[in-house]
Amino acid sequence: MSDSEVSLTKVEEDVLISLAALEYENKPTVNFFWPSEIGGYSDLTTDVEAIGEALATLTEKDLVSGFQGRYCLGPDSSSVVRKVKNRRGES
Repeated sequence: MSDSEVSLTKVEEDVLISLAALEYENKPTVNFFWPSEIGGYSDLTTDVEAIGEALATLTEKDLVSGFQGRYCLGPDSSSVVRKVKNRRGES
């Protein structure tokens, strides 16, 4: 396993592409990036507790700098971020 990969327990690997954690209004929030086949981007920031266990497995070294203050995990994250931004009409 390379430094950019993290084993996520209790998370479907064939569905989850990338995990992002960020601060929003001083509260920890979480965003999941899903494959476009099942709807593209899904914001799960209100479901922090449900994925707390997965987040607990992450360390700062596991996180790769993302965009707009977000941190994206995984080798596919930059490609997914581009798709999300394109879908939203962002440059």
